[in-house]
Amino acid sequence: PLLQQLCQQSDLRILFTLSPIRHIRDGMIENQRSKATLLLAIHEICAQIDRAFYFPAYELLMDDLRNYRFYESDLIHPSQVAIDYIWNYFQQSFFGESTRGMLNEIQSLQKAAAHRAFQPTSLAHQNFLKKQLQKVEDLQARYPSLQLDDIRSAFRKP
Repeated sequence: PLLQQLCQQSDLRILFTLSPIRHIRDGMIENQRSKATLLLAIHEICAQIDRAFYFPAYELLMDDLRNYRFYESDLIHPSQVAIDYIWNYFQQSFFGESTRGMLNEIQSLQKAAAHRAFQPTSLAHQNFLKKQLQKVEDLQARYPSLQLDDIRSAFRKP
């Protein structure tokens, strides 16, 4: 009732998901039983509340990526390939084109910020830093609420 009231009184939307990570401390059967119980509860809530949705992260890993090559060496946690696959599916499901474009720009800047130059004092590297800093400023101008200080500081001259 409380969730239903909140959704009716505002633009609140609720998104549920079921973790694809196995919780095997209590056993494999118990893991599956708890996931099934949670899935049934989520289904009931989504059936009762129009603004409640379910994102199938668990099913994507178990069904779409049903091979142990999509797991880390512990065979419990998803690999980076699996995480990227699920994240991409999430983006396609819930983000508009402009949001996906903004995320791509941020990821590109993060990748550039992680770059380590062989010759940090070279003119070419200084131009690279200047160009990336301008990209940060352009992005900040378009999306003033973004917190880009960490990325910005990566491109400032030492």
